[in-house]
Amino acid sequence: MSTSANERDPLLPRLAYVDARKKPNFSWLLPVLLMASISRGIFMFARFENHQKTFCPYSAYPCGYFSIWLELPSLTVMIQIWGAWASFLVSFMTVGRWSDLGDRRGRKFPLLLSVTGSVLINLIYLIVSNARPSQDDARDLISIGLILEGLFGGFATYNGTVHAYAWDVASTPVSRLVLFGIIQGLSFVGFILGSAIGRATDYNISYVLSFSIALLNLTFVYFILPESLEHPDATRLPHSSVFVSIFSPITIIFSGASGSGAGSSKKYLPFLGLAFFMYSLTQAMQTTLLRFTLWSQYLQGLPRWLVLVTPRIFELLTLLCILPCLAHFWKRKHGTAEHAGLHLSAFVSRNSILLATVSSTVILVFCMPENAKALYAIFAPLYSFSVAAGPALYALGGAYFVVLGRGNQIGSLFGALAVWRELALYLSYTMYGPGSSSIFWLTAFFLILSLLFLLPDAPSAENAEEVGVAQHDTTGPVEA
Repeated sequence: MSTSANERDPLLPRLAYVDARKKPNFSWLLPVLLMASISRGIFMFARFENHQKTFCPYSAYPCGYFSIWLELPSLTVMIQIWGAWASFLVSFMTVGRWSDLGDRRGRKFPLLLSVTGSVLINLIYLIVSNARPSQDDARDLISIGLILEGLFGGFATYNGTVHAYAWDVASTPVSRLVLFGIIQGLSFVGFILGSAIGRATDYNISYVLSFSIALLNLTFVYFILPESLEHPDATRLPHSSVFVSIFSPITIIFSGASGSGAGSSKKYLPFLGLAFFMYSLTQAMQTTLLRFTLWSQYLQGLPRWLVLVTPRIFELLTLLCILPCLAHFWKRKHGTAEHAGLHLSAFVSRNSILLATVSSTVILVFCMPENAKALYAIFAPLYSFSVAAGPALYALGGAYFVVLGRGNQIGSLFGALAVWRELALYLSYTMYGPGSSSIFWLTAFFLILSLLFLLPDAPSAENAEEVGVAQHDTTGPVEA
């Protein structure tokens, strides 16, 4: 019997039937989001406890300096500083390659890589915590683990890929913003749940739990999660070398348009990239507000749990309720065409950043002497509602790419935005100083710059529609 490849052709209809039963939609991504964020929350809390017990006698910072529930994100920057920055640099060099392969072959491949990196870093921390090597050996092993995590793409590749997956399965351009808001909201819920689990268990057990959840997530992505790209094909995009892909986070934003319908719209993407980075530099502001509320004269007498929980509730309310409602009414008034999604994203991003600018500026100018408690009680919680700017900027960047005729490179764009956001997180918490008002000045300055970069009008609706239709046609099956 011949063993030629042609004899496998009758299997294709059956495989197509299997794929049809697992039609990709956003609900398939929900378990991935929850498992990844819960695992990350457990791991970060365990990592803090591990650092406290291993390195605190020889380190004055950050041991005993931070409030764990307030400043858990900053601990990823402040502990094992060299390893954290090395991991980011490796991730910066690999995210372009993995995101590019995602645009060519499908989203599952970079998602598998990033989740594999999470499995490996959890395994290495588990080994270190149980083997109890010397401090020098522990630092070396942890640094190797962090670098391996970056080699597999790190959190930036994961974050960019889940946004690209949601972009692929969104039913309308207007719904993309809603899905991005759900990604951020559910990720935060899972992270807090994971942190609570980490707090309730010994860090050795926490590593086991985090590793197990990450491994389960890897299994789910490999065997169950359907591919979101209907026709992934490497021939849709020009090949790029590994060396060129290293600079992808820069070139993907500042390179010229490749589509004939781009016109003058290509000038908006660099402005958007700068606005995104400037806004991301303010990520430590929410921590600042919580600390000032708890340890200053503002709102004295309120229960500690209420001060901690209320801003987070406002953020979740914005992401999971206000954004979907706004998108619903926007759809009824403007329809579901490509230009409607673009202008909704522009509207939300501008007004959210404007809200954050007004809130932080009023607090800085009128409330810092602690003689305007009523104003602080209004504008400090108001800042939480500006959280919609993050998802809106992602959606706006994707909409610009469609206008530029580069919709088949959405994964590369979101990977670049994710890695710049991660760099901004590091810089934001590096500039952050507990008890210092400098972060208020810096936040107001960065928000104003971000708003200025977003002032240019979005591309015309006609241009967006024409290029959007053309781009939709180019992503269909490729003839042999």
